[in-house]
Amino acid sequence: MIDIQHEQLRLLTEAPRDIPGRPHISTVIRWSSKGIRGGHLETVLIGGRRFTSVEAIARFIDRLSRPAGMALTVSDNAPARSAAWVRQELDAAGF
Repeated sequence: MIDIQHEQLRLLTEAPRDIPGRPHISTVIRWSSKGIRGGHLETVLIGGRRFTSVEAIARFIDRLSRPAGMALTVSDNAPARSAAWVRQELDAAGF
């Protein structure tokens, strides 16, 4: 998810300048609307204009660049449970 306070926003129409190979704008719009290989380019709508961010582009490229079957990592924004808590829950469940 794009953090508009801490990420460098780009109009979606300007995003190809920040992407290696400078894909056509229609490709970038397709990545944000339909996605590719299960991943979407994150965007936000501000005042009727669609934006992405330099960081969202990097996350999108990183997701697409992972080898098939590679485990996903927990994002900085997602809540993470400590290993001790997980062990405690498993013990309580009898595992």
